[in-house]
Amino acid sequence: GYDADSWAAYEAALDQAESVLKDENASQEEIDNAVAELTAKRTELKADKDELQTLYDTYSLLKEEDYVKGTYDAMRDALVQADIVLKDENAVPADVKNALNELHSAFDQLKDRPNTAALEILYEEFSQLDLGIYMENGAKKMSDALELAEEVLANPQDEEQVQDAVDKLDEAYKHLIRKTDIQELQSSLEKLQLYDTSKMSTKLRDEIEAAIVSVGEILDNQADLTADQIEAALESVRDLIARADAAIAPKDPSKDDGKTETDGK
Repeated sequence: GYDADSWAAYEAALDQAESVLKDENASQEEIDNAVAELTAKRTELKADKDELQTLYDTYSLLKEEDYVKGTYDAMRDALVQADIVLKDENAVPADVKNALNELHSAFDQLKDRPNTAALEILYEEFSQLDLGIYMENGAKKMSDALELAEEVLANPQDEEQVQDAVDKLDEAYKHLIRKTDIQELQSSLEKLQLYDTSKMSTKLRDEIEAAIVSVGEILDNQADLTADQIEAALESVRDLIARADAAIAPKDPSKDDGKTETDGK
C-alpha cells in the first residue's frame, strides 16, 4: 500500500483529471494541466512503510547469541535489506512487501539457543579434575564426555543434545575410580587370602571366603562398576579385616568377656 497522505493527494488529482476530461467545455490547457498534476501526484506516491518500520524496530532488538548458530544469518540479511528500503524515498509497495516477507521468513527460521547452564557448570567443575589419579577406563570416559560437552557448548542445537552431554558427564563421573582405591582392594584381597581361618568362627571364616570371591570379581570387572560400588566394597572389606585382626590378636585376660570370633559359636 501507499502512504495515506500521498495517496489522498493522488486521488484528489485523479478526481480533478476525471472532472476535466468529462467537461466538454474544458480547454486543452486545462486538460494538459490536469494530466500533468495527476502525473506529478502519481510520481509522488510513497509506499506505506509503517508496518515495515515496526517489524524492523522489533527484530533489531533480537540478539544473535540467543539463537542457534547459523539460524540468525537470514535475519541479519533481512534487516539490512529492510533498512535499505526504509531509507529509500523512491521505494514502491512491492519493495516494502518483499522486505516484509523476508523479515517474516527470517523470523520463522530462528531457532532458540537451548539452556546450557547446567552443562556449563558440570563442564567447569569436571574440567578441574586430575584424571591422572583415576583408573584408565574411567578417565577415558570422562575425557570423551568433556570433549563432547565442549563441542556442544560451542554450538548447542537443542535441549535433547544438551541433556545428552549432561548425562554423559554424570555417567563418566560415576565411573571415576581412584587408583588408590583399587590398590587398597588388591592389598585387602591379598591380606584376606593370607589369614589362617582355621581358628576363626565359622561365621567369620565364611565371610572371609565370600569376600575373597567378591573382591576378586570386583577387581576383574572394575571397568563396569561405579566409584560408589568400589567405596561400598572397601568399607565392607575394611570392617571385615578389622574384625578378623581382632579375632587373631592375642587376648588380654583382664578384658576377656568370654565372647570371641574364634569360639565357633
